[in-house]
Amino acid sequence: MQSSNTQIAKNSLFLYVRMLVVMLVSLYTARVVLNVLGVEDYGVYNVVAGVVSTFSFLTGTISAATSRFFAFELGRRNEDRLSKYFRLSMLSFIVITFLIIVLAETVGLWFLYNKMIIPADKMSSAVWVYQFAILAFVVNMLAIPYNAIIVARENMQVYAYIGILEVILKLVIVYFLSIGNFEKLKCYAILMFIVSFIVSFLYYIYCKKKYKESHFSFFWDKKMFNEFFSFSFWILFGSFSSVARGQGLNIVLNMFFGPIVNAAYGVSYQVNNAINQFVNSFYTAVRPQITKRYAAGEITSMMKLVFVSSRMCYFLVLIFAIPLFLEAPLILKLWLINVPDYSVIFLRLVILVSLIDAGSYPFQAAVSSTGKVKWYQIITGGLMIVTLFVVYFALKLGLPPAAVFYISIVTTILAQISRIIFMRFLLGMSIKDYSKDVLAPIFMVTILACLFPVLCYVYIEPNLVRLIITSLVSVVSTVGLIFIFGINRDERLLILNYIKGKK
Repeated sequence: MQSSNTQIAKNSLFLYVRMLVVMLVSLYTARVVLNVLGVEDYGVYNVVAGVVSTFSFLTGTISAATSRFFAFELGRRNEDRLSKYFRLSMLSFIVITFLIIVLAETVGLWFLYNKMIIPADKMSSAVWVYQFAILAFVVNMLAIPYNAIIVARENMQVYAYIGILEVILKLVIVYFLSIGNFEKLKCYAILMFIVSFIVSFLYYIYCKKKYKESHFSFFWDKKMFNEFFSFSFWILFGSFSSVARGQGLNIVLNMFFGPIVNAAYGVSYQVNNAINQFVNSFYTAVRPQITKRYAAGEITSMMKLVFVSSRMCYFLVLIFAIPLFLEAPLILKLWLINVPDYSVIFLRLVILVSLIDAGSYPFQAAVSSTGKVKWYQIITGGLMIVTLFVVYFALKLGLPPAAVFYISIVTTILAQISRIIFMRFLLGMSIKDYSKDVLAPIFMVTILACLFPVLCYVYIEPNLVRLIITSLVSVVSTVGLIFIFGINRDERLLILNYIKGKK
């Protein structure tokens, strides 16, 4: 137990370093790209790349299945089956790559030409963006089994290094765009593909040299494939639902309001993704341990880890959510200079969606560990798909763009309630224990953490000084309250001992 906790802490450290670099560079590059491309071109890129992203549910499907099966077999110490699942997953990826290309070049291309609002003089560039987004998507997908091996092996150091290299390459792209005199939207799409190819190739080379199970050759086992496919099919549904709520909403906004609103949507999700890097870094470190503990029959230990990680995922978002929510106008102004319309309200609402959703990540890992994902995906994924249809009819009735996020908040709450109920019936999770160990601490910390920043926001004149004071007060008070009320005595001692350098 102690060694696994140490491993989680070590992996989290590597991932946080990666996350900090990724977040800072991503925010900077988003600002420069927005200014270099302009609001309209930036909106075109986001929505056209979003069409390609609608195919990402296929990638997410096999990715989730791959990660689960790899970690499960590692937990059982079955190297032979691990190798077989790698070859089986790689074969599946090759087949799905072909299907994606067919769908993208038929249905996707038709949708781009006939349903999306793209200015006539931008259509040529939009097609370029679309085609290179497809290529980038394909190479990223083929790299996923290799990425999954690294994560399942908990070798986060390499994962972090390659992630840092990726953002450095994107920084080079930004510099190239800012000094060049050429068709920048087309060039941006091409260069983003080149970065994707380099990163995917590095994952491939490392795994080929490091892990013997990552050597691909044709393999077929009907029983293993049926198990793999059955699990993947329902993950497919869940992945599709996530796309429907994310990029699907982006496409619906384009259909009603055009690319200018897509720019605001892209900006809000850029900030939101930066925040969620904290959650994803922690979740990536803890997810293999949840699966391995289930595989080893350590259910009590697994549930304890789920509770702790659920709290931590929420708190990691909360630390940044409060100052961002309060000071959104000034932060966006300082960051972007030219802030697209609706960006402030979009950012504030998407932060609320993220807060509600943050604690659900460990649930996904726990349910996936069991392999019994059918009804979990039907219920939670179904609610996300409903969001897309409700939003469409709401906008059809003349509601403003912000209605997208108000509806998302409601459906996200319902989805989280359904996850809690599902955990109760599938894994015997005590709702009473969950309420005491997770919900009570996060409610107490959230209410108290909002108090002092709100006072600063109300009583200090809006300027840079208020931004600094509000942010410092928010972060310090939130971290302090997490330490006092958000974690239990054993967790506090573990943190203090870790700080003091004790084993």
